[in-house]
Amino acid sequence: FPSHDRRTKKAGEVSILSIDVATSPKEDSDNTIIDFIVANEIADGYKRNLEYSESMNGQKITEQALRIKQLWYDFNIDYVVLDVLNVGRELYGLLSMETYDNERDMTYPALIAYNDEDYKNSAYDPNGIPCVFVVKATADINNEIARSLQANLRLGKIALLINESEFRDNSVKQDEKYLDKSIEERLKLEMPYIQTTIMINETINLEYTINNGKVRVQEVGRARKDRYTALRIVTGK
Repeated sequence: FPSHDRRTKKAGEVSILSIDVATSPKEDSDNTIIDFIVANEIADGYKRNLEYSESMNGQKITEQALRIKQLWYDFNIDYVVLDVLNVGRELYGLLSMETYDNERDMTYPALIAYNDEDYKNSAYDPNGIPCVFVVKATADINNEIARSLQANLRLGKIALLINESEFRDNSVKQDEKYLDKSIEERLKLEMPYIQTTIMINETINLEYTINNGKVRVQEVGRARKDRYTALRIVTGK
């Protein structure tokens, strides 16, 4: 779980924050999902490990930008992957300026695009760190990344967190005082694993159709696909 101390990266690994952003406070609306993924090069591409996941619901976009920068700092992130369609564009604008963290009494640098000249040039601080991979999720791109996610899961090139029950059992074995922690402390530790279980259930309940040769992924009823979206946009070779 992230702390104010920066995570030490291992040689050769690539650390990524993947973000699917939403701002509606309605109970049945999508959440903002932030996934922390570590990628390591293998013979035929990269093996991606989901290390952490959290959700935000209804928070102001300024609060979300601050949280992203806290995690960017804590996890020592190389790249931030962000879909800039709709509210993502506003979030990018906030990321592209310096951000003061009153709680930690520190200022985070601007984070700007490196793969899109228009977004790079529109950054509030053109001297920011070029680490934001801008995604514009068109039908063609959605098709490509949906197929890529399916293929990488099938090939074992994406590793998810264990479920929360297994994590809890392991924690009790490693620390006999684990159950003495407060409910709030245990929930904080278990939440990334709970998020992973929710993501798996979300993905199972989505509807997959093919239209004009392109995969289309849709929610059914009140189902969501925000966690699925945050994971899929970092898939590739």
